[in-house]
Amino acid sequence: MLCTTGAPPDGDEWRLEVKFDGIRGQLRVGDRGWTLRSRPGHDRTVDFPELEVVRDALAGRSVLLDGEVVVFDRAGRPDFAAVRRRLGGRRADPGPRATFVVWDLLHLDGRAVRALRLRERQAMLADLLRRRGPGFCLAEPLTAPVDQVLAVLAAHQLEGVVAKHFGSRWQPGWRTPHWRKHKLRRRHELRVAGWDPGDD
Repeated sequence: MLCTTGAPPDGDEWRLEVKFDGIRGQLRVGDRGWTLRSRPGHDRTVDFPELEVVRDALAGRSVLLDGEVVVFDRAGRPDFAAVRRRLGGRRADPGPRATFVVWDLLHLDGRAVRALRLRERQAMLADLLRRRGPGFCLAEPLTAPVDQVLAVLAAHQLEGVVAKHFGSRWQPGWRTPHWRKHKLRRRHELRVAGWDPGDD
């Protein structure tokens, strides 16, 4: 399920989340272990072995999670370049640990839950992932008005915000207006001057 681009709506029917700068992925946990696949379908399990902690936290459950692989810098901001360096075994030293930010729940113990509304899926997720730890966390909702949310995200130099309608169902492959992304654009005012000596 994909986002459309547009201004984030305000109101009680919308859930706002930070738009992290990482790699979209689906993490599957089951009796045979765990796997991580990127949005294009590439197996990224070996690139982020530390995400095995999600399997450990969900021992005995069969789960498919939708989310994003993020590497945070020392200031707590997402570092997309650090995520990219982890792909394809490019470095012997993996560098900073990755975190799987969980957005959504698609399957639980053999049952597809994509047709449930977002509000229901989020309640199931909160019950499933009662704790967070190094390696994974739930995407937290932003509960302030939109203008305040955007101001805080801009002050912390974050990428933007995603708005999701609480009544939306997870529809694979759809770019839906029920999920909207809004990127914050940094602007600088510059004065450019030049001097042309002309012809004597």
